[in-house]
Amino acid sequence: MRKDLSNTDLPFDLERRRIRALETLNILDTPKEELFDRHTRLIQRVLNTPIAWFSLIDENRVCYKSSQGILLDDTPRADSLCELALANDSLLVIEDTQAIPALANSNFVSKEHAFRFYAGRPIKDNQGYCLGVLAVVDFEPRKLASDEAELLEHIAELIEFDIHLAQQTTLDPLTGLSNLRGFENSACHIVALCDRSQCEATLVSFELIDLPGINATHGHEAGDLALNAFGKLLVETFRACDVISRVNSDRFIVLLSHGDNVDIHMPIRRFLIKLAEFNEAVQSPHMIDANISYLHYEKQAHGSINKLLAASDQHIQVSNAELFNPKPETKEFIPS
Repeated sequence: MRKDLSNTDLPFDLERRRIRALETLNILDTPKEELFDRHTRLIQRVLNTPIAWFSLIDENRVCYKSSQGILLDDTPRADSLCELALANDSLLVIEDTQAIPALANSNFVSKEHAFRFYAGRPIKDNQGYCLGVLAVVDFEPRKLASDEAELLEHIAELIEFDIHLAQQTTLDPLTGLSNLRGFENSACHIVALCDRSQCEATLVSFELIDLPGINATHGHEAGDLALNAFGKLLVETFRACDVISRVNSDRFIVLLSHGDNVDIHMPIRRFLIKLAEFNEAVQSPHMIDANISYLHYEKQAHGSINKLLAASDQHIQVSNAELFNPKPETKEFIPS
């Protein structure tokens, strides 16, 4: 158990990547599944605890993907015991929550029917990012025996295996970004939101210039390094809520949601500056460059993410003059 439970903040960049990994899975705010329910039922039974759950932790909430012994959809992250397990990064056991001063103000600890015992093991994706927690809870203080801890670890590994299988179908194995299927799964929610509200969406396309030439001249390892670097620069530039994907060998796309009359060129300019800085710092024998184009989503013209993708194959490349000379009437695009 961690000695200091008062500081649960994760480094900003790590938290940003963690949230993106969680959103890429596309399982937040989805119905409970038997796939995960059988794991929480099993750990509840074998450890003989009244409550067990598998939670997912987003920016502000703990969402309960599966729960036994308690009916919960989500709770504030700041008040959650799972926040402690997330920061702990390994199995966290609290034998008596009321003996921990840092938990005195938690609603789960201070009120009637308080959680007195908690054991939570972080659930990680195949890149090591913590997505949520498998936890067991009791209303009485207790210890967790070594064989019980091993069982909790084993069930957590089974959940991770199920998640890894899902990731294999939606993630690009080289860059760790969404593949086309993963993009379609995530982007459809943004398009649906735009259809219901006043926000807009824009699809930005980046096609690497002469990737086959890099592979032929410098080898496929150099090409893979270029693709990885390009993907990381996209992640650093765009927001955690934007959907970033590698959809074929040399094409990346980003779907952004935003207000009306926003200068969509701003994040693209920011990316190009980062790309130029990267090329200058690395001084590789080959420069990484890309053709960039974008297309605004329109419900009547497109109607679905698949039609938007099809239309994006024909949209026009953005010139440097357009990118670096924004229209005066546009609003600033605010990154998060």
